Amino acid sequence: LVLEHCVEVHRLENEADRLSRNAIADLFDNEKDPIHLIKIKELYEVLETATDKAEDAANVLETVALKSN
Repeated sequence: LVLEHCVEVHRLENEADRLSRNAIADLFDNEKDPIHLIKIKELYEVLETATDKAEDAANVLETVALKSN
């Protein structure tokens, strides 16, 4: 069960990466206010860091689960 959840976390992190890239590209294409652009880009980067950390945690859980079998 743990490994299945880890696989799902990896899938979600990959999806988040794709969405983040698209959102940042869209932001640069459409946002005219440079201050707002910087703020939103930083927010996207924080969200990306959060999903990366979730994947890191899943990697640890996966390692523990595999070693305990």
